[in-house]
Amino acid sequence: MRTHHHFIVRTANDAIADEAQARATYMTKLASPAAIDANDLAPVLAASCYASPWRKVLTLTRTRPLIDAVDAARDHALQVLIERGETRSTSALTNEHARQEREGLRRFLDQTTSTIGRLKRESDEQCTRGGCAVCPAPAPACDCGGCASCMG
Repeated sequence: MRTHHHFIVRTANDAIADEAQARATYMTKLASPAAIDANDLAPVLAASCYASPWRKVLTLTRTRPLIDAVDAARDHALQVLIERGETRSTSALTNEHARQEREGLRRFLDQTTSTIGRLKRESDEQCTRGGCAVCPAPAPACDCGGCASCMG
C-alpha cells in the first residue's frame, strides 16, 4: 500500500514543483528585455492547471486520510468537468485557461483512476484483518470464526 501512497504524494509534489519551475522560467523571461508572447505563458497555464487538483489532495490530507482526500479531489474534478462547458469568451487567454483547466482535471482523473482503486482494495483488505493506518478507527474485533476478519 505504501507504494500507491508514495505514488500519489510524489506525483502531487512533482506537479507542484513543475508549476514552480514554469513560473520561474516565465518570471525570468518577464525580467529580460525579450518580447513576450502567448507561447511564454502557455507552459505556466498548463503546469498551474495540472497542479491544482494535486494541491487540493495535499491540502485535504491535513484533515482526512489520503484515500478520502483523493476521492474528494476526484469528485470535485468530475463536478467541474460536468458543470463547466467550453468557454466562449472574447478573450483568447480566458478560453485557453479554461481549456488548460479541463485538461489538467482530465489528466488528474486519468492518473488517479487505477491508483485509487488499488488503494481502496488494499485498505479494505487490511481493514478486514483488524484495522489499518489509513482508516480512522480499526475494524471491530469479531470472534464468529466465519468472517474475513476472523479467517485472516
